[in-house]
Amino acid sequence: MFTELRQMGSGMPRGLWRRVLDRYPGTRFLEFCAGTEADVVLANLSTSMPGGRGRQLRGTSEIRLVNVDPDFGAIAAGPDGFAIFCEVDAPGMLFTRPRLRVDASVRQLRGVFRPGDTWVSTNDVFERDRDGVFWILGAVSAVAHTAHGPVYPIQVADALGDLPEVDLAVPYEARGARGSVAVVAVSLRGSDPITAADIGGALASVPPAARPDLVHVVSDIPFTNWYRPDATVLASRGLPKAGPRIWIRDPDTGEYVRLTKAVRDGLVPPIS
Repeated sequence: MFTELRQMGSGMPRGLWRRVLDRYPGTRFLEFCAGTEADVVLANLSTSMPGGRGRQLRGTSEIRLVNVDPDFGAIAAGPDGFAIFCEVDAPGMLFTRPRLRVDASVRQLRGVFRPGDTWVSTNDVFERDRDGVFWILGAVSAVAHTAHGPVYPIQVADALGDLPEVDLAVPYEARGARGSVAVVAVSLRGSDPITAADIGGALASVPPAARPDLVHVVSDIPFTNWYRPDATVLASRGLPKAGPRIWIRDPDTGEYVRLTKAVRDGLVPPIS
């Protein structure tokens, strides 16, 4: 039996983490989140925080979460022209102040919090809770910018991955008639289905504005050469077709209901 698992890199999906704990009680996880270009190291050394990227390791570079424009991802500046620190449990871009020499290819920002300072953006959005634990929401490039607000991929994937029937959940952005649509492709672990009520219950932990517009079950998830779910391939397929295993979020009630052809036709941009 495994007694200790070490995870470094992309991070273990929260649902898988919990399933391993259920299957092997007493297993201890050691998860490290280390930047390859930015000098930052986070560590989760507790089994009580599935999915958390942990706290900053002592002796590593100074880090800060800063407010960003939710639509464009640009740093939000205060009246003095400098970046604004994020409040607790608020999404923000993670910045690090490198102690070591930074590769010339890495863009360094100066004058971020005070004149002459130098910082590097990780280009990842995190939240920090009251205990100082950092929770990643997703890479800036993977955030779906919808009419109701930004939809953070890892936050959504972790919520849906908590369903015992779900194997993988991969959020992506697709184009609709009225703009960007946040979609999630879900693969199942077995033959047990999921329902609209299951989806709504799982996503209750996500702020309403950050919930996806569509959730659909797929037979397989495409992967990259590095065996990571490939959201780009899913997005290239456009909006999924209406059917019994695809649900849309009703903007009036907030509940997920089956997507019909008529509703889908209203989402798809007209052919010019």
